[in-house]
Amino acid sequence: MSEEHTPNKSLTALDRRQRIILAVISVLYFGEYLVISMIAPLLPLTARAKGMTDWQIGLIFAATWGVAFIGSLINGKLVTYCNPKMMNFFGVLLTSLASLAIGALYWVPSGTTFLVVTLSLRVTEAIGLSMFAVSAYAIIVSEMSDQLQAALATTQAFMALGFIVAPPIGGGLYSVSGFWLPFMSMGGLLMIFAFGSLFVMKDLQGTMPSSAGSYFPLVLRPKVIMTMFHTLVASAGFRFLETYQTLDLHDKYGWAANQSAWVYAASALSFVLTLFIWVKVQHWTSPAIVISICSFGIGIHYAMTGPPPFIPLITKPWMTYLFYVLYTAFYSGAITAIVPDVHGQALVSGYSDDYGTNGIISAIFHATFDMGCVLGPALGSPMQKELGYAWTVFIWASCNIFIGILFIGRVIYEGILRNHTSGFEVLENSEKARRTSFPLVEWPRIKPSSKQSQSERTHLTEETNKKSTSNNSFAYSRFPSDVNE
Repeated sequence: MSEEHTPNKSLTALDRRQRIILAVISVLYFGEYLVISMIAPLLPLTARAKGMTDWQIGLIFAATWGVAFIGSLINGKLVTYCNPKMMNFFGVLLTSLASLAIGALYWVPSGTTFLVVTLSLRVTEAIGLSMFAVSAYAIIVSEMSDQLQAALATTQAFMALGFIVAPPIGGGLYSVSGFWLPFMSMGGLLMIFAFGSLFVMKDLQGTMPSSAGSYFPLVLRPKVIMTMFHTLVASAGFRFLETYQTLDLHDKYGWAANQSAWVYAASALSFVLTLFIWVKVQHWTSPAIVISICSFGIGIHYAMTGPPPFIPLITKPWMTYLFYVLYTAFYSGAITAIVPDVHGQALVSGYSDDYGTNGIISAIFHATFDMGCVLGPALGSPMQKELGYAWTVFIWASCNIFIGILFIGRVIYEGILRNHTSGFEVLENSEKARRTSFPLVEWPRIKPSSKQSQSERTHLTEETNKKSTSNNSFAYSRFPSDVNE
């Protein structure tokens, strides 16, 4: 058995070209989510002044994530036919142009005209965001697969920084010159980032397939379905909390919006600081173990932000800070482990490690996450109205704990199979697949020519089986449907 190559998974192992790519993608993530997040505290008051109802304002925000969901699925297929670098550029450019136009909404007539124009611009932003996000993740996974967890954590950190600084930057610029200044200035800055990425980002070296990747059978694998369900619940719960957090803190403590913003900032800082801790934990264990741990952590601390009515606890402001900070600390680990987990399942399923596969993986993650962003407020709003905030939070928390139980079962199941198959050489098309799942033995397939006699074919089969099973007392063979022909 040949000695298996063990990669250096630290970012210090990246070469100069890879470091430039990671830096550019990280800066673009910061700019994208700065612009996307800035609209949340600024648009509702302007929209209400233009005659929009609360339902119409909610529709404007929900439409963004709904279109991003559809766009992610489409762009996951298109990333093979387009240059990922150019898709990344045009996605950021589209978002920046929409932001510039949103700055002019103040001069749009009230009523239906305002609603239609605003919806159109938010849809444009969503299309640009989906193009950027899918291509960015595909580039990271394809160009830095050995350092995948650390590279993804870096981009997530810059994304969170965009969320953190959006309210103070947007509010500060708004106070200087009104609604138009934040969107036009930050949209212009994002456009500069977009054109700069064309000149700074080096040529991509990942494998570009001749045809697009396929969602099937990957999305039908039980483990991938579990991970998608986890992504959906985690994002839905997060968006519900983001929507109603300010109202809940006002009802509890009488806090104004600026006081609640400090809780939001502390939570975002917790997200950034714990990202790389979870990356280390993934190196020592596996993405599935991290998801199981973090799902329990999310569920417990999410529930305590209520807290549930059956827990006789009178929360203090410092306790509220603590629960939110711990919730986002576990949330960061749960999100960071998703793409590495699906990536490993794709390689074990026989998918090739190229832009076609990684575009599909990126699309699966972003589409599921975006759908959770739609379902969180959509389902949470009537639940909150009928059951109250505390019970609604408890239901979301219970869903996360249920996911934690599912992943514990999966880890135990994989451990049993690993014990049965330990010590066997794995004959995989991709060396990376051997490092992302338990060992498997792929039986070689023999395609004899018509000129071979029956005895020659029988002899060749026996010799191949002897080589495949030498020194092995047990072998786990993959189903034909899991192997690339």
